[in-house]
Amino acid sequence: MSNLVFLIGNGFDLNCGLKSKYKDAYQYYCNKTQNDYELIVRFKRDLKENYENWSDFEEGMAYYASKLSDENELIECIRDFRKNLKDYLINEEIKLYDFINSDSNLIDDLNAETKKSINKFFEGVSNNVSRRVNNINKVDFISFNYTSVLDNFARNYFNQINQKMELKCSNYHVTHIHGSFNSTPALGIDRIEQLSVPYKLTLKGKRTFIKPFFNSNIDNKRILDAESLIFSANYLCLFGLSLGISDLSWRDKIIEWLTNDSEHQLFIYNYSLYKKTNLDDDERLDEEEECKNKLFTSWNIKPTEQLLEQVHMPCGNKIFNYIEIINKYLIKKKI
Repeated sequence: MSNLVFLIGNGFDLNCGLKSKYKDAYQYYCNKTQNDYELIVRFKRDLKENYENWSDFEEGMAYYASKLSDENELIECIRDFRKNLKDYLINEEIKLYDFINSDSNLIDDLNAETKKSINKFFEGVSNNVSRRVNNINKVDFISFNYTSVLDNFARNYFNQINQKMELKCSNYHVTHIHGSFNSTPALGIDRIEQLSVPYKLTLKGKRTFIKPFFNSNIDNKRILDAESLIFSANYLCLFGLSLGISDLSWRDKIIEWLTNDSEHQLFIYNYSLYKKTNLDDDERLDEEEECKNKLFTSWNIKPTEQLLEQVHMPCGNKIFNYIEIINKYLIKKKI
């Protein structure tokens, strides 16, 4: 019997129709100017004038921090943005749920997509690889998002299959390693070495902008839970997740998990491959190989023969493709 764990990033929320990119939140944030004081006015001005530096807030903030005079200014900017980001995403979620709950057929179609995605996550690779995936009896999720969209979709799906006695997975987990709207979201970088500033960070500053410090002080259990899920898994599937500099610790854990057991299989969904359908098998393998080499280069690791056999990047297999379903219902309503 095998365990499958999905690691889910913002690409999942985007596939649900949420406008959850940082650039969407910036527009909301910068348009709210009531009660802004000089520091926040300057901060918002830089956001608006230098969007290219802020495609990722955490990386952008690490760079902008050097322009601030001390850690108090850094803390004020982060906390002000964090509160508004939370408000923005909550409003986005409400709009999505209002639309979904307006049509029971839409809910059924979304559940069907969840089922297909979980059962067929390994398609789009060679038959040699897909045959290694078998006897999955436990499915869990680690979310890098603050939203609860994944929680609700997973709950709806597993409630449905448990009622039909198709699968006993009532003990599945969705672990939010960066927090959620029920708590304070962790917003920051992974390591203090990624921050170059002319002032010293006290524990107060580290708690605010260094994720491991935040979690160790606020809620270390979610980290321990996520680590337990990863290291007890037989298969990991990364979807909509980049694992950039703000999540290096998790990249390291995944590499450790891979090297611990040659039977462990890692499936990574790359957006460029996601869209490539109708390829012959050898063409698909060519595309996958190119993307794997780029991945290993970006992760700064040497692709051994063993790792190449354990890492898979499905080509042309659209999972969690809720946006096409939602768009069809949007068109129906307009008609």
